[in-house]
Amino acid sequence: MLSNDFLESELKKWMSDDVNSVIYDMAKALFKTGCKVIDLARAKTKSEGGFGDIVWNLRGSIGCLLVINHHIPDEFIYSPSVSKGSEGR
Repeated sequence: MLSNDFLESELKKWMSDDVNSVIYDMAKALFKTGCKVIDLARAKTKSEGGFGDIVWNLRGSIGCLLVINHHIPDEFIYSPSVSKGSEGR
């Protein structure tokens, strides 16, 4: 049986929790896509249009992160180890 014995503050909290859950699920999907893009970009050699200089230089040290509510959770930081070699592998 339905009743109206809940408080408005409870309803607002439930709605907020649901919104935060949707935001977190979207963040996970966006971050997963970002990681795939980074992996693809780093796998390309210079002759394939990639960086070609994947050593300890800044341009070869690409990664991604995701900011949620002005915070960067550790689980949303991706910086794979740097490869070495003349073709960036």
